[in-house]
Amino acid sequence: MRVSLENLRAEMVLAADVVDGGGRLLLPNGTALTDKHLRYCQMWGITEAEVIGAEGSEPANDPTLDPELVARVEAALTVRFEPIDRTHPAIAPLFQHCVQRLLKKGR
Repeated sequence: MRVSLENLRAEMVLAADVVDGGGRLLLPNGTALTDKHLRYCQMWGITEAEVIGAEGSEPANDPTLDPELVARVEAALTVRFEPIDRTHPAIAPLFQHCVQRLLKKGR
């Protein structure tokens, strides 16, 4: 989920690399943010970042969701993602984002 700098908090985990305008890596995917990281983002002019589960638990892990529905959504998306390596650091969060979006639509 993309979150603006004002809403980023320490302990949030990056779902994608944070890069500057020139493409230089500033913070890698999977980094658990600290207050120091947030200050650096402000200094670097970063306005937003992709983080994992920013609004609480992710819908795919929500115990109130029907596990069969989650499995059907994941199976349907697996077909679309078939030619792509889903373990790639950029693709894994994208796949989960797509699952979450479809689950939210179905609510």
